[in-house]
Amino acid sequence: MKKYYPILKSKDGEVKALSTLTASDKLQVEPVIEVLPDNMEAVLSNLPPIWSFEGNSVLVDASYYFLSNSNIDVFIDFLEKLLSANVNVVPVVEFESPDDYINEIASFIQHYKTKVCIRVQKQFLKPNIINSLLPDLLNTLNTSPDNTYLLLDLHYINKSTYSNSAAQLSLTLQSIPNTYDWHRVIIAAGSFPADLSDFAPDTVSPIERYEWTIWQSLKSLPFVNSLFYGDYGIKNPIHNDQGFQGTSSVKYTTEESFVIYRGIKPGNHRLGNGQYHEKCRQLIIDSHYDGNIFSWADGEMYDCAHRTSKPGNAGTWVKIGHSRHISKLISLL
Repeated sequence: MKKYYPILKSKDGEVKALSTLTASDKLQVEPVIEVLPDNMEAVLSNLPPIWSFEGNSVLVDASYYFLSNSNIDVFIDFLEKLLSANVNVVPVVEFESPDDYINEIASFIQHYKTKVCIRVQKQFLKPNIINSLLPDLLNTLNTSPDNTYLLLDLHYINKSTYSNSAAQLSLTLQSIPNTYDWHRVIIAAGSFPADLSDFAPDTVSPIERYEWTIWQSLKSLPFVNSLFYGDYGIKNPIHNDQGFQGTSSVKYTTEESFVIYRGIKPGNHRLGNGQYHEKCRQLIIDSHYDGNIFSWADGEMYDCAHRTSKPGNAGTWVKIGHSRHISKLISLL
């Protein structure tokens, strides 16, 4: 039974985090892959070996692709190549997707008998807007709610915005006629900061996971059993493609928080990436650590703390951090 919808950029660390999940955990996850235009070939290489098992499904989003590329045929070819590699793709469209792309997806889902996902961004999450636009988009796609995932995306939320976002989401959900008619109604948001500049080096700082707080607030809705949870894990929802050297920091997801073990840029520290050894040593003696057998990622953190593995680099810890997050969320949902 699918129950968790992690939203991942199509970079190596995030996609390869999926490879670390157990077979049973994979069956409970439908990732949403936001395809970046500069690594489509890497996705074609990395995703099929990871996500071609029986019963797999992945939602594939083109919104970042169309920010810098208008070649629709290339993206349709990309989807077809994934399908031919036994990756069961569900294409994602938005109200603001190019008209030609929406028409191509209408043909795609009819030809390949796939489902489709309508992703609704925050600015459209108002009862009068969503209920006026959804019927027209369904008509253009020539499909019905029971063949459609409805992804309601609050995007980035924080301490000052999550309460209003939760209230608006609740009103919108209650205005949608019969949520049980849809194949899935997914609620998604992310509260991980864009960077760690607000956290002092060599500190341990919890950040409340406001997306989880919002999810808990929906439990009072009479149709809560028709809703599914999604989030952006240990990445900020807004993609920043400006290259920068990250800090040697470990991010650990608990039920209510992201716990940040803050390091500094490896080039500015005598230990370099060896800081990961020190941060993991702090982590595994903290009360929120779930133990080395909880997940693949917890085992990697344990080994790093005991110096039985190399410390890795920033890319290594994107993979470990996302893997830990996904495993934890599966256990909570």
